[in-house]
Amino acid sequence: MTFLDIGAKFLQPDGTLTRDIMPDLLHPNEKGYQIWADAIQAEIEKTFPGAPKG
Repeated sequence: MTFLDIGAKFLQPDGTLTRDIMPDLLHPNEKGYQIWADAIQAEIEKTFPGAPKG
């Protein structure tokens, strides 16, 4: 099992979360899900070689 702490990827340099990626400050929108996908892509490729990309 792999755990990736990607929380910081959603934060601004000052440590805040913006409604631009999580409108209700809890659930990501399309832009937020893209940040999530980008953050885990390398691990997916490592774990599942040959998996289709995004």
